Formats: sequence, C-alpha cells, structure tokens
Amino acid sequence: MKISEARACVSYVRDKLASHPDVNAVGVGEKYSAGESRKTYAARIMVESKGQPSGKLIPEVIVTPAGTIETDIVEAPAAAFTTINSVLDGADIVIDGSQQRSGTLAFVSRSKKGVFGVTNAHVVTAPNGNAAGQAVLVDIGGQRTRIGTVAGHSPYRDDAINLHDVALIRLDPGAEKFAAPYAIEPFKNQRIKKVGRLSASPQGASRRVYTYASKAQGTLRLVTLSQITELSEGIIVTDTPTGRSLQFGRVFQLTAKSGEVMPGHSGSALVRALTPKHLLLVGIVFAGSGKTAFALSWSDIDDALASFGA
Repeated sequence: MKISEARACVSYVRDKLASHPDVNAVGVGEKYSAGESRKTYAARIMVESKGQPSGKLIPEVIVTPAGTIETDIVEAPAAAFTTINSVLDGADIVIDGSQQRSGTLAFVSRSKKGVFGVTNAHVVTAPNGNAAGQAVLVDIGGQRTRIGTVAGHSPYRDDAINLHDVALIRLDPGAEKFAAPYAIEPFKNQRIKKVGRLSASPQGASRRVYTYASKAQGTLRLVTLSQITELSEGIIVTDTPTGRSLQFGRVFQLTAKSGEVMPGHSGSALVRALTPKHLLLVGIVFAGSGKTAFALSWSDIDDALASFGA
C-alpha cells in the first residue's frame, strides 16, 4: 500500500478506534515484520501497553471505505505524550497525541557547547507555539528513540510575516547516529565546507544546481533543483495540521530537475557542490510539492539561530 492510500484509510481507522481504551494515537507508518520493512504502509496504532491490553484485540487488518489496511501496533504510553514534541526523519509526527507533522534534520553541527541539529520551526511547533525544552524523537523501524530536546526556535506566527523558520535541537550523547542517518548515503565522502547564501542572480550553469536529501516517508530521496527565483512578495502557505494560513518573506522558489518535493522534506539542507569532496550550504527547504520547492537563505537562518543563543 502506498502512503497516499494509507493516509486515505487512516481517518476512518482513527474514528473506529477513538473509544478503544488502549489506543492513544493513530498515524501512518511503514509496516515492519521481524524488524524488517515490508515496503508497504500501515495504520500505526499507538497503545498504552502491548503486553497487557485492557480492551478487545485490535484487528490485524481493518476494512475502510477507502480500502483495506493492515495495522502496526506500537507501544506508546499516554504519559509519553506530555514530553514528546516531534518525531523527525520524515515519519508522522505526534504532537500532543493528536496532530501530525513531518520533517527532516538538515544537518548535525558540533561546537564547544555540544552537538546540535537544525530543522524548521514548523516541524517542532504549531503556529504561535513554544517548543523550547520539549523532547524530540526519531522513528526507526517503528520504534521511537529520543535524540534530544528543542534548544530554541524562531517565532512561527500566523499574525505576522515569518522571515525565519528554523529550530535548533540539542542532541543527547550518542544520538548523532540516529539524528541524520540519511546524510551518509547521497553525500558519501562529502562534507559541508562553507556556508553561503541563496541568490537569484546569474552564477554560471554549475552554480545554479542545488541538491538536498531526505528520508521522508521512509524512502531516501535525492532532489536536484535549479531555476531559482526570489519571490519579493513572499508566499502564503497552509499549516496542514491546523489549517492556518501563514505568510513567509525572503523566500526563494526552485524547480526540481530530478526527484519529487514531498511532505516531510521540510528542514532539509540545501547545498551545491564546491569540489568533488566539499559542499556549500546555502539554505533550508521549508515547503513545496512535486516539481516546486521553497527555501530560505542561510543568511536569514543564521540570524535566527543567533537570536536564540546559537
């Protein structure tokens, strides 16, 4: 089952299990058997305890008006939802046990103050929210693993123009291997050498090609983009979980040459090649779909990081 088909079925599953005493949340996730992905999507049912169910058994398959979907039972006690802010790595994100968000960790940075990851503010908070101090988890093989806490994020508002959309995550010791596993494969033997800024001015053919990688929706994708345009009037996008309209300024639009821009790609680091071994970090992708991506320049993101002590 494709993820689009699974999403079409899940709202019915959520309503069907709404009164079940063991169920805390319902989402979409890859179906795993014996620790191995079956390359299909299922309704992920988060229960209080897999070992001691208090209600009737949850069926392995549920028939919905949109089709028949398998279930995947994951232990997620209700108490955990008071500290869980988000689940990264492109999986469905559980916020307060109800809303669904998805995103990617752009990169990992080491400093004297610790090890940090960067993503979008909208990946970790709803509009007008404050996620500072809340736990961040990744979803690996159906198991949620904490990687750190939100150190801070730029204001994410529905009553003003958003010039930034960035969050800083302070990683727990040893969490780096969970935080950005996707970064190894597409950029093997390459690393970020410098930071720069996005520009719509002509730069030569080789410099007009940008790339990002994401493991959103469980599949590693490398997306290359070009034809960059600065949108002087900004854009208005919809915050999907809340339905609120938000305005963004200082935005760049890029067209995909290969790969598809998808939900869950938010927070991906946008880079271009300097040399065969070195990359220039120019911005972060924060929205888009299909052949269109919208990105914020690193020069603006850097300002935001500095504003909350990074």
